[in-house]
Amino acid sequence: PAVFRSNLLVTRRSNTRRYPVFFGFPVSFVDDIAITIPESWELESLPEDKVTMNDKIAYGLSVRVMEQQIQIKRSVEINKAYFIEDAVYTLRDFLEKIAIGDQAAIVFSQKD
Repeated sequence: PAVFRSNLLVTRRSNTRRYPVFFGFPVSFVDDIAITIPESWELESLPEDKVTMNDKIAYGLSVRVMEQQIQIKRSVEINKAYFIEDAVYTLRDFLEKIAIGDQAAIVFSQKD
């Protein structure tokens, strides 16, 4: 969903990196968002739930509908404070997967 679009911007500047990526400490983000569906609109489609993880990073996205409300829960966990050498490329590839998951669409249409 586009509400997460600005959280992660991943660019491929180079395939060779000299310096590690340093977060300072392991980090965890959890976003829990509720969107009320207006009466004059109906839901057409939702993104599928996603869970992607390895021993260093985890990403989850779940979307549920309860009555006239959409509940979106997104989590990102980075369990390492720094990434060096090949792990930097693993981090970059994983962040790309998160960015793709964050662009999943919720589609509405106006009721007749």
